[in-house]
Amino acid sequence: MTEDIQQHHLSRPLGASRAKWLLSEKRWLILTVCLIALGETIAHFVYKNEAPSAHDWLALKSQLAPLYKSGDLVAVVPGWGEPLARQALGDAMMPLSMVARADDADFPRAIQISFIGQRSEELSRWPEARREKLGPFSVSILNNPNWQASRYNFIDHVDATSLSVSVSRNGIDEACPYSESAPMSAGNLGGDPTSPKVRFSCPGGSFRWVGATIIDDEQYRPRRCIWAPPNAAGPVNLRFRQVPLGKKLIGHAGAPWLMVRDGVGPPISLSIANNLGKLGSFAAKDTGGWIRFEWDTQALENTTSDLQLTIVGTGHGEQRFCFTLESQ
Repeated sequence: MTEDIQQHHLSRPLGASRAKWLLSEKRWLILTVCLIALGETIAHFVYKNEAPSAHDWLALKSQLAPLYKSGDLVAVVPGWGEPLARQALGDAMMPLSMVARADDADFPRAIQISFIGQRSEELSRWPEARREKLGPFSVSILNNPNWQASRYNFIDHVDATSLSVSVSRNGIDEACPYSESAPMSAGNLGGDPTSPKVRFSCPGGSFRWVGATIIDDEQYRPRRCIWAPPNAAGPVNLRFRQVPLGKKLIGHAGAPWLMVRDGVGPPISLSIANNLGKLGSFAAKDTGGWIRFEWDTQALENTTSDLQLTIVGTGHGEQRFCFTLESQ
């Protein structure tokens, strides 16, 4: 009995201490949450006042005009300001082909528009030739130190004059008819990209066509590319006529990230050949995102050749694939 009473008295301070500790932890947790909320509120008003207004964006167009040269890359930092910039600057300074570019390296010069103190990591190694403060914006002129002119951009030649498309079914080529007035369609959120009216329609219907469109990459940036998914009937062949060749062929490949980000598809093979034989190959997996690849064509520099690109899926499911390619 005495021992029970002693144990009872000994346990009481321990329980009280634990309750006091828990109460203290709750108070600290509440205080922490309040401090975070206060910090976010202060940050909201700071960035609200520092971020450019709609009037600032509209005023920027006339201020930027003397600095802009046709073919410039217009980069907006932070990226969430890009739609606002394009609304103000329009297609003249920010055409879709530039906004949905394959790579920053395709441009000899960039105009970087930054605000709230941010700068682009991708352009950090480009030498700065000039910087100006235009209202709330810091505008820098940057030169690409490694730029090389493109001799031939394949996406600009997706037409009946430069290209023919077919699917090899049991060793027999079946042509994919070309149309400049095909019905356009777009998938819902997470669906297939917009099918253009100018395209080649291949066996199997649905998304099995070849044409220029825009997909989302792993950072949900737009990428303009040639849509050419594998076909269950057989290899898809794209034959480009009279392509001027340089030292290399540089390309990028991927698929709509929202559709393929779970990584359930096997690799897709892209190969290239001319009348002399195979020039290169590349395998893209859906989990790879927007991938850059390169093929050496130094032996064919300053020549013109018909090139065949062949896309083959290694799985039995419905695989998506989009790519860019240019001769340098």
